[in-house]
Amino acid sequence: MAPEVYFSEKGEDGFRGIQHLISQSLEKCEPDQRKELIPNIQLVGGGSSFTTTPDRLQRELLEADFSGYGAKMKVFTTN
Repeated sequence: MAPEVYFSEKGEDGFRGIQHLISQSLEKCEPDQRKELIPNIQLVGGGSSFTTTPDRLQRELLEADFSGYGAKMKVFTTN
């Protein structure tokens, strides 16, 4: 199970989850740039060492409908 704090809808400190941060960043890019970025989402740091984190993040982002940009989404880690 991925650490829920990374994916929370809204924490006490206002953090909405990593999927929302990535979604906001992608929305600020031009559609052509999104096609290049979406298949190259890389997680680094301590939380990425949880084996289920990349799959969970990919699932959360697909639910946000980033699959419609003509790119195959890929979330990976350096681990």
